Order: sequence, then C-alpha cells, then structure tokens
Amino acid sequence: MEMNSELLTCGEILISRLYNLSPMGVGTSKVESLISYLCRLAEAHSVVPGTLLKSEIFPKLYKEYLLKSMKDGGSRYYDAASALLGVGKMAQNLVSVLELQTFRKDLRYLTLLPWQNFVTARELIRPIKSWCPQCLASWRENNQEIYEPLIWNIQEVEVCNIHRRFIMTRCPSCHKQIPLLSRKSRCGYCSICGVWLGSMDKDLSVDPSDYQLEVAENVEQLLSHLIESEKNFWESSSPITRIIDNDFAGSINRFAKELGFPKRSARVWYNREAQPSLKVLLRVSVGLRVPLL
Repeated sequence: MEMNSELLTCGEILISRLYNLSPMGVGTSKVESLISYLCRLAEAHSVVPGTLLKSEIFPKLYKEYLLKSMKDGGSRYYDAASALLGVGKMAQNLVSVLELQTFRKDLRYLTLLPWQNFVTARELIRPIKSWCPQCLASWRENNQEIYEPLIWNIQEVEVCNIHRRFIMTRCPSCHKQIPLLSRKSRCGYCSICGVWLGSMDKDLSVDPSDYQLEVAENVEQLLSHLIESEKNFWESSSPITRIIDNDFAGSINRFAKELGFPKRSARVWYNREAQPSLKVLLRVSVGLRVPLL
C-alpha cells in the first residue's frame, strides 16, 4: 500500500492520509464496531486489513513488539483483537491512530471506551466473530452497506432482537469459529473458507429466552446512548450506586440479598472501589426492571 506523504496538502487544505470513511450507525443501537470499520476502510483502499495494519497502523503505534511480530509473521495483535473494542489502551490506541489518519472524530463510539470508568474489561467482548445471518441477508437484498454492528461482539448479547434469533458464532460452511480479526477479514464473510455468512441456517427450532431478549434490549439502549453516556450520564455516581440509593434507600445489604450478590462485592461496587462486569449490571437492570441510564 503506497502513500505519497505523511500528511498531504492541497493549498491550505489538509487531506487525510486515509479515506474519511463514515462509520455506520453512530448514535444508534446498531453502531458499527471498530474492527468492522477497519475492514471496510481497508476494502475502500483495495487492500486487506493486514496490509492496512502493517503499512499504516502498526508504525504509528510505536510498539516494538508489534513491529517485530509483523516482521516475523506473528499474530499477537490479532489474537488480542477483542481488546480493540473494549475499554482499555488497545482500543484507545487504535482509535487515536485511525482518527489521525482519517480526520474522523467519532471512532471511539465504535468501541466501549465511553464505558471505561463504569465497567470492567473482563468478559466484555466475545473473542470470535459473531453475526446475525438474517441481518446480513437483509442488507445485501436491499443493496445496503455490509458491516458488523458492535452489539454482535458483546459477550452478554446472545440474540438479535430484530429477528428474535440466536447470533451465530460458527461458520455454516467450514463449521469453525472465525477469528474476530485476521489479516484477510472481510465484513460478512468467513476469513477461513471465504463463504458468505448471510446464508440462512435451517435450524431455528430453539427460541431465545425472555431474559436473553431483555439483555439484548438493555444493551441496545446503552449503545444507542454511547455519546450521551460519556458526556452526561454516570458523572457523579455509578449505576449500582444510583440504584441502591434510589431503590433500596441506600441499603447495600438489602440490594445484595435481593439479587444474591455477596455483600462485600456490593459494597465495593457501591463505593466505586472496583468496577462491576457488564454481566452484573445487566443482571441488576433486568432483575429489578430498572434502566442503567
């Protein structure tokens, strides 16, 4: 992949090094994931993601181990791809480099970085590719852009609320779990065998539970407010602190007993000494029928 200069100019106008590609669904529950965006950006430049990372991303991250791994043909960065969508430094670093290269200012909202002060990174993002084949099939049928929403990657989300069916995690052709990111990843396709993932599977006999549907609905609400949640919500207290104060008159013991949590854990979350997992937050929200926002 060849670029003419580090920063291109045309008169007084600065031109981004990579295309200023608009992300899909920002501000909605179907916001695109950063990995999906990376794959579409690579395709827009007529290269595979591995080439884009090697030429334009890794050198800007200034990580010696990445450059060494790149030269040796290693997969260390790809193996840790789930962290690119989470709340930590890997996500922040990729966002910073991509925003610098594309002149975008909204790429952090393709990750869960807006939640970084209120949820632990543990068990947050599923480490393999996940998708709803009916969503993919519908987009192709209607000539819409093929992309992969962030919600498909969230570990606690097991169903697509639009089609009320389970999200798939194995290729229907090669029957393998697909890496979340690989050198040849492409939105809507298996990077192992190359098959289109929008083909309808025949076995839809198992219906999602009400709890699974409610979890997906709660996460949809959280994602649709990613921008606002970073700016306006959870500023003075965590969701658990607010719920204990408002619904349990400040009684940590009552809260813990009601939901079956250890009292010590509830106290730690209440005092914001540690962050709860998303699984805990969703258990609270669904169990008590209270919103997290």
